[in-house]
Amino acid sequence: MAPLYKVNIPIGHAGVPFYSNSQTPDNQRSLIDKDSISSILPFVSSSINSDTFGDKDYNYHPSIGTYNQYSSVRNNSIESLEPLSFFDRLPFEIKLKIANELNQYDALNLMKVSKSFFQPAVVRLYHTIVIDPCYSQFNQEIYQAELQEHDQSVNSSTFIKMKYSLKNFLKIISQEMPIEMCKIGYYNSHYGSLINKIQFVELPDGFNSPFDLNFFTFMSVKRLERLSRFYWSSDEELSFEIVNRLPNKSNLNSLHVSVDFKKVRAGSTEFEAFRGFNNLEKLSLEPFLNSFNLFQIFKNLLEGNNDKLNLKVLRLARVNSNHNFIKNPSSSLLVLTSYIIENEPIKLSEYDMNCILNLFILFSAAETRLEDLNVLSLDSIVVSTMDARRLDSVMNLENLKQLELKNITEVQLPEDVHSPLSMNDLYARLDAGFLKHLGKNLKNLTRLSIDYRESLRDTVPAFIYNLENLQELDITIRWNVTKLCSIQSWKHLCFMYIKAILKHSKTLKKLSLDTKEDSVFCDLHKLIFTECLLELGGLTELESLRLHGYSLQPCGPLLASMLKKLKYFELFGSGAGGAPHMGLQVVHDGVLDDWFRVQHVAVAISEQNEHIEFIKIDKCLFEVQKTGKLLPRDGLEGWFESKVRVILNRVDF
Repeated sequence: MAPLYKVNIPIGHAGVPFYSNSQTPDNQRSLIDKDSISSILPFVSSSINSDTFGDKDYNYHPSIGTYNQYSSVRNNSIESLEPLSFFDRLPFEIKLKIANELNQYDALNLMKVSKSFFQPAVVRLYHTIVIDPCYSQFNQEIYQAELQEHDQSVNSSTFIKMKYSLKNFLKIISQEMPIEMCKIGYYNSHYGSLINKIQFVELPDGFNSPFDLNFFTFMSVKRLERLSRFYWSSDEELSFEIVNRLPNKSNLNSLHVSVDFKKVRAGSTEFEAFRGFNNLEKLSLEPFLNSFNLFQIFKNLLEGNNDKLNLKVLRLARVNSNHNFIKNPSSSLLVLTSYIIENEPIKLSEYDMNCILNLFILFSAAETRLEDLNVLSLDSIVVSTMDARRLDSVMNLENLKQLELKNITEVQLPEDVHSPLSMNDLYARLDAGFLKHLGKNLKNLTRLSIDYRESLRDTVPAFIYNLENLQELDITIRWNVTKLCSIQSWKHLCFMYIKAILKHSKTLKKLSLDTKEDSVFCDLHKLIFTECLLELGGLTELESLRLHGYSLQPCGPLLASMLKKLKYFELFGSGAGGAPHMGLQVVHDGVLDDWFRVQHVAVAISEQNEHIEFIKIDKCLFEVQKTGKLLPRDGLEGWFESKVRVILNRVDF
């Protein structure tokens, strides 16, 4: 009969488990104490109660050798230790590889029943930490399919969902490891030194108080001595001190942070915290607020790297257009003449047109450029025509494969205009524009997301039409009354965009189409004519489609039937499920089932196209099973968004 062992002291405080010398009856013995594991892994919950296990629960295969002799503890020393099976004799690296193939719950259970796998399982559980309240182990096969596209595995990550678990995790990483764990060789004395990647997709409910965030910034981060990737995408901004306290910056190759720059004083030395990132390949900064902060950040990045950066992914957001209410310059004041500047109540500080210019100055002075950049994302930045040439000097645009221009505002500056002019006269004085010059250098672009604001005209359709080999396209069509100077009507503009999209019918696999109309207080959605949307049936290779639901009613099933390769279909907006039902269709007293309200739309679409796998109507996601039935799915919002939109997420960092 295989021997059992019991942990007599809490792991993580004084040592690792020893075999028990006591002759406790089989029915009173347990493999391991629950408190022993929970002392170092309170943030991982197991679905199995270890106290219910005994020898009778484990059957060893006949081909696996077992031994009757086992070590006994005498005078706090181990006299002899015979392996229970050949698994005990495997090298640590092989055991770690086995542990990495298990999800967090199986890895936890493995360390409960095998002392030889205790150390590898702990290393696996701490290697990659993902804080995501929406994660569900029941969606694991879908997450795995997404990560495999990036040569990653969901099994090698430990997910934390609850506030309690996250608080315990932040406390544990500062604790010292037992001596036996330190004997692995290259790990330091704290559990935080086992962490290689940490990703905050979103914070759990309640974990957003200043105390919680400051505890993480000032107490926990300094223990992450072997960190190579840090990802923070929560709405909550971290203190600027987080950049200064990141240990071993030279090992960090991916940094995605949302930092509070409002408290950073101009002219201070705090920006020197950005020195030392010698191996940075992926960088995302938000919200840097103004061009001065951006100048100081890249000035110190260049000085700390001998005037050379090897960035492959770069995301710069003056403010995050997804999380914040943004006050953009009025669409009627995007063409600035000398007369307008002198006579209109304009605050030029609100435009802040020096972001690209400051990067151009820094990289020109350093006589370098970003040669290896593959992904560029710009958010809420004001540009001019000259910025396209400056951007080409800062980076090699021909290597770009993905470009995001989100909430970008183009400002035109006609020269020698000292008197009032009509809109038609101003339109005649406009130059070629930012996008026309930019598009000439985008030779290898395959993924594009664009939300572009300009006055008197719309250059986006021509920009999209002139690109080659687009595979993924995320467009927001902008409308304001000044565009009537050059465009006949809103319907005419819609057909211009449809024509540009159809040019890529042989290569386009993903399309997201949204519309916004400028208003005094906020942007409003504007309906697209149904006959325009039905033209999208010519996209023969399309696998993913996202449209505003109210624009497509009641022709959604008809369009779906035209797209034979469509797998993912989203109709967003509160009107996607049809007219409001005024509180009817209540499943239980006082409880309205959102899925029941919109499922008839999903049923009608799935019946017209048997290839569709997932349908999202408003906020409700359905999986279409092979039998034709619709299964509501929760916790897949982030995954599905990456399937229907062109965005950067944690997988890219």
